Amino acid sequence: MDKKQASNSAFAPSVKELISQLQNENIKTWFDLGLFLDRLKDKESNAGFKADYYAFKENLVKGGIGFLTFYYAIDGITIEVAKYASALHQLLPGVPLHLIAGSIKPEA
Repeated sequence: MDKKQASNSAFAPSVKELISQLQNENIKTWFDLGLFLDRLKDKESNAGFKADYYAFKENLVKGGIGFLTFYYAIDGITIEVAKYASALHQLLPGVPLHLIAGSIKPEA
């Protein structure tokens, strides 16, 4: 298997499948989000990266890294996400960073 084939088959399920699953959830509170994450964690999956570092980085450049939270505002979580995003931006230039939230408060 060449590097391109490895990078295409390295992740399962696909990002589109995960986004579709997330959109079908009824997440309205932190508790709902916690239950969803617990179900995701406990679910049998063959997800994970199975190729080398270079194929992994190639996948990151194509899709990026996402930070998922209920909302962004002026709070500890948002500040921590900003610090991690800054560090990742310096370590992995060119990799898109996605801030994913139920809402982004104006003060953020």
